[in-house]
Amino acid sequence: MNLVMGMMLWRPHLGAVASGLLVALLAWWVSVIYRNLLSRMSRSRALLLVLPRVLVVLLLVVALLDPVWSRNLRIHTADRILALVDVSASMEVRDSGRLSRRERAQAVLEKIRTDLPAGMEVTPLEFDTELRDAPAPVSTAGVRNTDVGATLLSLSRRSDLSSYAAVVMLTDGGDEPVEHAERPSIPLHIVGVGSDLAAAPDLAIVDVRFPASIEKDADFNIQVDVGVRTPTAFNPAALVRVPLTLERETDGQWIKAGDHVVDLSRGWFQATFKTAAHDLGNRRFRLVLGNLPGELSTLNNTRTLAIDVRRKSLHVLFFARELGLELKMLRSELIRDPGVTFTALFRTIGERFTIQGERIPGDENLESGFPADAGVLKSFDCVVIGAVPVNAWRDNQVAALKTYVEQGGAVIFLADESLLLPAAPDTVSLATLVPWEPAGPGRELLRGGFAVSIPAAVANHPVVAGIGDVLQHAKGVTVESIFPVGHLKAGATALMTVAVDRRTLPLVVVQRYGKGTVLALVSNTLWKWARQSDEQQKAYGLFWRQAVRNLASNVEGGRILSLKWDQAFYRPGEKAEVEIRTSVSGDASTLQLTASLAHDRDVRRIPVEPVQGEAGTFHARMIFEQRGTYRFQLMAHQDNHLLETYDKVFQVAPRLDEGARLELNTRSLTELATRGKGMYVDEPAVDKLVRELTVMRQARTIPSEVSVLSGAPWFVLVFLLILVGEWIIRRRMNLF
Repeated sequence: MNLVMGMMLWRPHLGAVASGLLVALLAWWVSVIYRNLLSRMSRSRALLLVLPRVLVVLLLVVALLDPVWSRNLRIHTADRILALVDVSASMEVRDSGRLSRRERAQAVLEKIRTDLPAGMEVTPLEFDTELRDAPAPVSTAGVRNTDVGATLLSLSRRSDLSSYAAVVMLTDGGDEPVEHAERPSIPLHIVGVGSDLAAAPDLAIVDVRFPASIEKDADFNIQVDVGVRTPTAFNPAALVRVPLTLERETDGQWIKAGDHVVDLSRGWFQATFKTAAHDLGNRRFRLVLGNLPGELSTLNNTRTLAIDVRRKSLHVLFFARELGLELKMLRSELIRDPGVTFTALFRTIGERFTIQGERIPGDENLESGFPADAGVLKSFDCVVIGAVPVNAWRDNQVAALKTYVEQGGAVIFLADESLLLPAAPDTVSLATLVPWEPAGPGRELLRGGFAVSIPAAVANHPVVAGIGDVLQHAKGVTVESIFPVGHLKAGATALMTVAVDRRTLPLVVVQRYGKGTVLALVSNTLWKWARQSDEQQKAYGLFWRQAVRNLASNVEGGRILSLKWDQAFYRPGEKAEVEIRTSVSGDASTLQLTASLAHDRDVRRIPVEPVQGEAGTFHARMIFEQRGTYRFQLMAHQDNHLLETYDKVFQVAPRLDEGARLELNTRSLTELATRGKGMYVDEPAVDKLVRELTVMRQARTIPSEVSVLSGAPWFVLVFLLILVGEWIIRRRMNLF
């Protein structure tokens, strides 16, 4: 830090007129004192006695004007750059002639090092699932995975990070977007390494559709889309008979569970496997596509699936007084999930109701219409409310629905005009359940084409997880109608939004209500997605299956403890938060909650803190530093007695295998660099990055102002010296 230049500025405490009058008054006072002294002694003695008074007056004038020393300081940034080179398996792909992505990344790094100004140092590191010094020996055993989130977390915790000017990451980005990664405290620049694969000789498992959870011993389908980028690059006879195998993991071994012969002569094939899982818990399946000579890579020929096998089915009740196409579309999507049973209750003639679909014990009480007893609704894990006029609800029916949700049930409201109206006086209304304030009368249904998007902050919410990618591929997904709802209630979250006249309005809203959850749609044309493109059909089905699954089964625990995790799955480097609700008898203040998180041999205590304003509610936060198996344990004690224990074992890993998507995800990497306050460039544009790093190094100046009075002790010292000097003068003149 060097001084560039400086100048004196004045910051008077009074205005110009007031300051002038005060200075004139002080001068008059000094002149009066001088004349009085002159009448009693010689001129020289009078001047000597009045001099200290003059100096004091000058000090007072200086204090009044408050001088400030203004200067510019030259600041130099650090001269070191930290470079992170991806050495995962996908970086070995030779998608641009003779050199692999990793070799090209090393060449780009060397170019950056050479083109930077003299004196700038580049420190190289390597990463795949962890960050380490370079050059490090690259393992050849197995597939080297990529964990960008875990790498950034490790980077942000380096004690010497502040000594670097910036971080440059050279990577192909992995297989999934990095959305919730820890951001380093210095700028993060990214160089995307990868070429266009449109004409590459490559076979791939393009997409896999399967239920996230199933019932034990129930049959379910796994649909697989297989494609070849350039069919002419392979032997036509070989493309006709490509083996596709489904394997099930049993006792650490992969056992064949089914196979298909895939015909890729037309470039695309869809296969369906029907299978079942017979053991509870998280079970893994694997799809393996046969390899052909000359393939660009075999990494995307394998896909691993994780499916949660549960003990019982989820029972869904659909209720409507006026039927529309929503019922047909909704039922066709939900019955594809073998772990869901669907029961429809709707009015036919007058007040006669029909029960359609799966029957469960106790549903005979539905034959008279929507139940007025919350105990009947408890037979269902989720209730979907369709079109019901506001005047068709009875108070006891609404009260039963409220009690059902308060006690842990899940309800989904389809868009209906009755949900917009405020509650009438002395009545029980659905307005207390819906997650927005009443819009009031006079607001009409908006019609048109409204673009749909998912806010980045909720992209990993279990209800909409993965749907954003589908909508991105579909491009231009819209809904044709929107109900203008009021402001969202406190605690409500918009999972999907639409753009209306430069405004952003909610499309799907979720909110906790008591121990349960309420989700509401704001459009009555969402069902039309099921009749549009394949991508929109996929998004529609995925939304409903995930909504029912996660709303109906998002609370875990037992009699005392109820827990809700903020995400359905976690990737390395991500943070997790769990909401804990307690129900104890006696003095709740004596309840003690202790939590721990174990990974391999490392066991850490996790703080459990109360939520302000919510009695009996706590939360715990943790971070997953790397992939692997984690065990979360929560224990509740009261008066030194163990009341209940909660255990959860889950896998922390990306959802896609290494190399499942070999394409360079430019959009995701650009967003990551933007969040890191840096820039993204591809390989040919690395000169642009070098210029940016060079500009960062150039010195910059910052203004600095220091008060002359308070910045140093000289003012007080001068004042004391004047007083001492006057005392000495008076002493020598024998004036006291």
